[in-house]
Amino acid sequence: MPLFRKKASEPPAGSTDPDAQVLAQLRAAGVDLKAPLEIRHYMYFAKEGEARRASLEFGDSPGWQVEVRPAAEGPEWLFLLTHRAVVDLAAIQRLRASLTEVAGRHRGQYDGWEAGAPS
Repeated sequence: MPLFRKKASEPPAGSTDPDAQVLAQLRAAGVDLKAPLEIRHYMYFAKEGEARRASLEFGDSPGWQVEVRPAAEGPEWLFLLTHRAVVDLAAIQRLRASLTEVAGRHRGQYDGWEAGAPS
């Protein structure tokens, strides 16, 4: 399953909005954006405790899967938040703002999202 992702730190190509760019990539790949997709959000923290405290904000929320683990590279900790939803620009922008706020409260950084496209 191809994944389409735009990290918060990467400059978008052709768009000033990283969320709009991911949606354009999904559309170009023929993904039906009216169907729910699995969406993964990435937040990074310097300390495990900070990542775990941030994850507690979603622990009891139905439909949200939370995972805290060492980051693939470097000494950081990854808080991976997964859910299924229909992706539209306004909703994903609101979610980005909310998750950026959550990460900031716990001294972390929101690093973007990805969605799986059907194979």
